[in-house]
Amino acid sequence: MTLAYKSAHAELHHLDRAGWLRTAVLGANDGIVSVSSLIVGAAAAVPLAAALLARATQIIPAVVITTLSSLAALRATVAAAGGAPKLSATARVLFWGAAAIAIISGVGWVFGVSV
Repeated sequence: MTLAYKSAHAELHHLDRAGWLRTAVLGANDGIVSVSSLIVGAAAAVPLAAALLARATQIIPAVVITTLSSLAALRATVAAAGGAPKLSATARVLFWGAAAIAIISGVGWVFGVSV
């Protein structure tokens, strides 16, 4: 039995598909989150390695530069794989990544925990 009805805006809705569609979407979300976690973990390892290798006075700039470089490389790769424009996607993630670093640094400075 199909539970289809016409809505006020002339679209046909199939209520009997809601169960498997929800399952498919949630399953896809689980896969995306799992893969993203692996990618983010790999991207976080690069700045940590930079912190270990940098001189004491250059740890923060080295971590910031490698973090932004990792974000840019990751975003350009994802944009290329998804067929999105690489330049605008990379610029957007660099802008918001730098903004997040600046905000976190400001919060650390306000509370006296910045380096």
